Amino acid sequence: DAAKEFMFNLRAALKAKYKDIEFVYVAFDTQAHIFKEKDVDKFFKVRLGGGTDYGMGYETCAKELKANYP
Repeated sequence: DAAKEFMFNLRAALKAKYKDIEFVYVAFDTQAHIFKEKDVDKFFKVRLGGGTDYGMGYETCAKELKANYP
């Protein structure tokens, strides 16, 4: 799968440059779902119900950043 390969290569490049980097993945439709790095396989397998609410994705990212990465 092209998306999975792209993310693998991007993670490898970023990890080479930044030693203490942590990855968090957000999938969204009408709701947003957060996946930590250890759950990356679940992120690529998740099946969402439909719809595309970008605002929900951005809002969830902002909350995650504020709560866990001050």
